[in-house]
Amino acid sequence: MSATRKALQSTGDIEAVKHNHPQNTGDTGDTGDKPVTADLEASPVSDTATGDTGDKPMFPSGFKIKNGGVYFIEEGDDGDTKDIWVCSALYVTARIRNGDSEAWGRLLEFSDADGVLHTWACPMEMLAGEGLEFYRALMYMGLDIAPGRKARNLLSTYVQAAKVDARARCTTAAGWHGGAYVLPDATIGEGDERVLLQSQGVPLKARQQGTAEEWREHVGRYCMGNSRMTLGVSMAFAGPLLEFVGRESGGIHFVGGSSVGKTTIARCAVSVWGDFLGFSRHWRTTVNGLEGIARQHNDGLLVLDELAQIDPRQAGEACYMLGNGAGKTRARRDGLARPTSTWRLLFLSTGEIRLADHMAEAGKRAKAGQDVRLVDVPADNLEYGAFEYIHDCEDSGEFVHRIEQNTKLYYGAPIRRYLELLTQTSREAICERVDLVINEFVADSVPPGADGQVRRVAGRFGLIAAGGELATAMGITGWRGGDAIESARACLDEWLGLRGGTGAQEHKKAIAQVRHFLEAHGSYRFEDPDERERAIPNQAGIRRVVDGQTQYLIFPETFRHEVCAGMNPRIVCQALRDSGHLVVQEIDRNTIKPRGQRRMYGVKETIHES
Repeated sequence: MSATRKALQSTGDIEAVKHNHPQNTGDTGDTGDKPVTADLEASPVSDTATGDTGDKPMFPSGFKIKNGGVYFIEEGDDGDTKDIWVCSALYVTARIRNGDSEAWGRLLEFSDADGVLHTWACPMEMLAGEGLEFYRALMYMGLDIAPGRKARNLLSTYVQAAKVDARARCTTAAGWHGGAYVLPDATIGEGDERVLLQSQGVPLKARQQGTAEEWREHVGRYCMGNSRMTLGVSMAFAGPLLEFVGRESGGIHFVGGSSVGKTTIARCAVSVWGDFLGFSRHWRTTVNGLEGIARQHNDGLLVLDELAQIDPRQAGEACYMLGNGAGKTRARRDGLARPTSTWRLLFLSTGEIRLADHMAEAGKRAKAGQDVRLVDVPADNLEYGAFEYIHDCEDSGEFVHRIEQNTKLYYGAPIRRYLELLTQTSREAICERVDLVINEFVADSVPPGADGQVRRVAGRFGLIAAGGELATAMGITGWRGGDAIESARACLDEWLGLRGGTGAQEHKKAIAQVRHFLEAHGSYRFEDPDERERAIPNQAGIRRVVDGQTQYLIFPETFRHEVCAGMNPRIVCQALRDSGHLVVQEIDRNTIKPRGQRRMYGVKETIHES
């Protein structure tokens, strides 16, 4: 790994940016991305705005803002006017649309009763019809709205008719858009135009508290010496790299008994992005619900706690969907296809059981593709449960409590520092360094002749290692160079141990299934030449001895529909051929023709995994 470490620790672009980056001294991790209106009480928009204001919003006819609220001036039949209160002070500060000049909306800004500023890129389609979701979202965020249908209609008119010249681009997914990274509440980096996240409802919360330096001291350093914690935090930094190097989405499932530290691993990973309650998710959802959640975490990290909470009938489909990076194709009311939701992300899962065991509860068998998209890493077989090293704590309980308290105090700032440095660094330089780590990791961790599935998963672990090493080189984690690589390799080895080697997983499952069938039915469903008078109900074939070795000749229909149930018979035959357990007479045929019998499949009794 000397070449990898040398590349990551060089004095190239990343180091130069790191040392020239101003240190954060605020409690909330100032990113330099200021809102359009930092103080609504001191807004540049006057209550009686008329005429040309450039990029400043102009109130629609009949509306004005005074005394901290939006009012409509209503004229009576006698010529008198009265002010009708509509809502608390709300400003329309920009028109927004996507890159195709569609999905138009308005950028709304207001302060709630606590003086907290809210900025919402509102899609105009939410105001169609009754517009109830529009009002619900504003009220949820703290806008005071006058009761009654008349006030709601006036508010809709106020937003739609506001005259504003400022423009911004919108996106319905977080993540990379050109050279800028869009977070729910900020855009980091520069592009040709400001880019905002436009959501149908209340956007994902990516809060921050404390500085990146405080997080490094109180959270990051405790990951050192703990492979699972280091891997989880490295995943948090690796998510934004997926788009850079063109890698697929995928997940890591930390599996282990109750109270061993799985949630602590998740807490550390989440703290890179935000607070645990606001940013993490639970598996207790539907596949359709996961689509929207995945899109919110695009180009980042998705943490899903407690795998057992999802319906076992949907668990496999959910893993396929998250790993494939695309949701269902749905039709609009006119029959045309809606745009399909897409994303790129790494997802960290926790649970007391493995995906295959959970699916088995519903009578389903996990396929190799699902095992590759969500790989199991044991989190309960170390000296202190999920930890190898508890630093200066007396026991694992004190260690878990300290991490829990620290992640409640320091979160969110590390990813903003990381993204700032990424946007200030040459993308080519980042790709070169990440590819170097991945290629060396795979070369060092995967033996020659290993199945493509193993290399695919090893590439994901290599990407995760690269994320951790890159953040370390930027001075964010406080780890030693190479710590993330060593932790990723230790976890990959654990996965390979659970998997049973580096061969094709389909072949292992096929051989195991055939062996199980013979063990369950070999003694009574096969005719023996020496026991011809024995009645054989539901006969599966013939049992014979050739050169002292027992062979089972299986009827074709039984082989295809029972022995190979849920699997491709061609894959099963190839697995038996490769392991030397298929009886063959012709090199290009999987069946044999015993004398006086029809063609059958022949399997040797001494079948075992290769």
